[in-house]
Amino acid sequence: YLKYGNSLYNCKQLKKIGFGKMCKEIKKLNTPLIFLEKIRCQIKKIPKIDPHRKILLVGGSSNTGKSCLMNKLTRVNDLKKNPKKKTKFLMLGHLINKFWTWQIIDTPGITNWNLNSLTSIEMQFVVA
Repeated sequence: YLKYGNSLYNCKQLKKIGFGKMCKEIKKLNTPLIFLEKIRCQIKKIPKIDPHRKILLVGGSSNTGKSCLMNKLTRVNDLKKNPKKKTKFLMLGHLINKFWTWQIIDTPGITNWNLNSLTSIEMQFVVA
């Protein structure tokens, strides 16, 4: 656009129009960008799993002691603060021995085994 500006005034006007168009497009993208930021925050909570190590996935029904088992094996002691706390997302711990290292993944419990009516928290267990 600047090649069409004959004077400094015309160049400033073209610059102003260009910034206006850019701001208009950015405002259109505001809602998707907020959605992507929320997804980024959720992905940040997913533990980093090493695919070259052995993995033990602890899953099952609600209130069966999956988190207690993981805390005893990995010495994470996450439940010391609140013993009635329910697992809301995947938790990762490591069990280290002299010869090998296991990654232990604690999953949320599933109360309803119908795949059509699972909550997002319960679906994390199924996907894992």
